[in-house]
Amino acid sequence: MWMFLPLVLALALQPDTANLVECEACRLTIKSLQEYYMESKHWKTITEIAVDICVDEGTYTRGVCQGAVQENALIAIDSVLKRLLDPEFLCKDMEFCNEPYYVKENFTEWVSQVMKSKPPTPRPVPTGRSNYVFAQMSDIHVDLYYKENTQTDCDMPVCCRNGTGTAGSWGDYNCDLPVKTFETALQQLQTLNPEFIIVTGDMPPHDIWNQSDSYNMAYQSLAAGLFKEYFPTTPVYAIFGNHACFPVNQFSYEIGAEKWLQDGFADNWGWWLDKEAIESLKTRGTYAMLHPGTNLRMVALNTQACNDQNFYLWVNNTDQGGQVAWLYEVLQQAEKNGEVVYMFGHYYLADDGCIKYWSYHINALIDRFENTIAGLFFGHSHSDSFHINRGVYSNAPTAVQFVTPSITTYTDKNPSFRLYTGDTDTKQVVDYQQYRLNLPNANKNPTVNPVYDLAYTFKQQYGVNDMLPSTMYGLVLEIANNENLALTYLANHETGVNPPTSCDTGCMHSLMCTLSYGVGDQTDNCQGPAPTWKNALFDLQFPPWTYKVKK
Repeated sequence: MWMFLPLVLALALQPDTANLVECEACRLTIKSLQEYYMESKHWKTITEIAVDICVDEGTYTRGVCQGAVQENALIAIDSVLKRLLDPEFLCKDMEFCNEPYYVKENFTEWVSQVMKSKPPTPRPVPTGRSNYVFAQMSDIHVDLYYKENTQTDCDMPVCCRNGTGTAGSWGDYNCDLPVKTFETALQQLQTLNPEFIIVTGDMPPHDIWNQSDSYNMAYQSLAAGLFKEYFPTTPVYAIFGNHACFPVNQFSYEIGAEKWLQDGFADNWGWWLDKEAIESLKTRGTYAMLHPGTNLRMVALNTQACNDQNFYLWVNNTDQGGQVAWLYEVLQQAEKNGEVVYMFGHYYLADDGCIKYWSYHINALIDRFENTIAGLFFGHSHSDSFHINRGVYSNAPTAVQFVTPSITTYTDKNPSFRLYTGDTDTKQVVDYQQYRLNLPNANKNPTVNPVYDLAYTFKQQYGVNDMLPSTMYGLVLEIANNENLALTYLANHETGVNPPTSCDTGCMHSLMCTLSYGVGDQTDNCQGPAPTWKNALFDLQFPPWTYKVKK
């Protein structure tokens, strides 16, 4: 085959000459192989088989299956080939080249270097002199094509668009959200007068087989426009989630690859960000800025770096975008300046779909800066939960990840938003109010704007005096030993929809594992050791961090 010609010619040269060219010849040969096999014609049959399998399962139509498979298949295939046919790695491994060198990160040493400068200062305790309130909304997933009285059970991932059925005026548990139901939430939140609002993704509906970059960005424009309409003078700190991407979940960290998303998101949501934050959002998909008039620094994370469904990470998952290094610098500067940090993103670190090596690095930074970080706020799950980060050496509680439930009803969720109370002096979260729409009741009155009820106040609901990490961990232990309390938590977790009626010892142990740890891998280990094959498969997909260096 012609692609082997450069290597053959190089090997035919005299040794002293060959040494000068065989490295580049090898790389050119491997690169040619990579490009040859990346041509889509070689994978047409495989993608067609994948579509047929999807259709044969009987859940979705051929159109849905074709859209979902074809949007993602070539990215997955390209990523595998770039990993397996990496010219620099293979030619060094086959000793045609002397460099680059591949150095596996010594995570233990990295943690040691990070932790050695941790100050002995205890975590600030709320003074109680004065408070402020701020809101969080997540997973909005509005659907411009939602129609009342359409089918709620269909052969597509998202229904309530066609046919004749029982889709309610304000929404349905099997569908994404009508715009007016989201707008009603904004109207009610406006009356609560939050000092600022955190928005942790996602805006587009779940019609992932029928999307494009412009389609997804239109939903960013819609949501951002409504926030701006109802909160023209209230800071809104937003970050994108996995559904902002096109295709869904797929986010490349190559420079400029996601310019359409990062620029578009910044243009839509940047009206309250300063110039430095906007530039950071456009270049790296993250940002940090001081909330005006305070020492509170808002830090937005791009959690696509830990999404295990992001095929681009198959090529390389080592600190993509340099985000861990960037966050370390941000937190160091915040500590030096006497600032307090709220950190927020879409994927929460305790999600088992958040790649463990990324999560462990962030968890170490949370431990190191536990006296600087006053709040962690996430979404993605559509459920109501919290999770305790633990110290890398002490295993003591260091922080609480607050995961707010979704505004969308998809699936089997009552639309929800959250109002936190913060201590003015320390910025510690001292309580929160969970607001929730009773969807069946709302649909009984299609012409009357529904009210999002105050579902519960955290401290009152769970009988705690504060929300410090140690107190929250104590609550977890109570939940693990009290079925009534466990059922209360599970009812809230499900936003009041079809809550379980019992929780035995196995159920309570599972809850303890889920809530006690801030890294998904730690939760899995608590549940019981994973099979060896599962760990091996994971490390094949997402190996321990390795850095490429030249000497």
